[in-house]
Amino acid sequence: MTDYVPQCGDDLVSTNDSDFGRITKWNSRGRGEAPTIATHLGKFLDEETTVEAFMSLGCVGKHSWNKRQADMVVSGHEWCILTRVEPLGEYSLSRMRCYITETIGWTYSKAELVFQLADGICGKIIGRDVLFFRKLGNIIRNSVICSKTSNRSDIKLNLLPKYMEYADPDETYDYKIKSGKYRIAACSSGWPKGE
Repeated sequence: MTDYVPQCGDDLVSTNDSDFGRITKWNSRGRGEAPTIATHLGKFLDEETTVEAFMSLGCVGKHSWNKRQADMVVSGHEWCILTRVEPLGEYSLSRMRCYITETIGWTYSKAELVFQLADGICGKIIGRDVLFFRKLGNIIRNSVICSKTSNRSDIKLNLLPKYMEYADPDETYDYKIKSGKYRIAACSSGWPKGE
């Protein structure tokens, strides 16, 4: 467990070596890129609640942070919390809460997951990032995967560029860390060091 108190808008980033996690890591890694770390994203609504899209639940839902931590320990998932170096002002925080809350109940998009896999495979074949199939997910309104759920509020507040709507969890993690505007506020004991 952690002493850090999560804030609204913080990102929950996790990684695991389940079959799905290994496929995600393989698919997300581009040529010449460092090994993929992040396989799932969630967003903190407040210090006690995450909002996450889970395929197993079929929708975006609210989850108790204490329970999520305990579940990740049991399942072998490692995690970190990314927070902004410069905190958001009150108005931006209220907008963030609204944007995060809007996604609760949206459908988990298995189609978009397949589209992300297709883009990843195409990228491996041609040797560069491909963004084609993921854009097809836009035809299904209010249907998302974990990264689109997490990134949506940041995009609406202009904290992330619009193209990050299509980013996978690791691309989002890399972008935020490299931007210098986010830092790891807390992490599990097995979170990759130096990342």
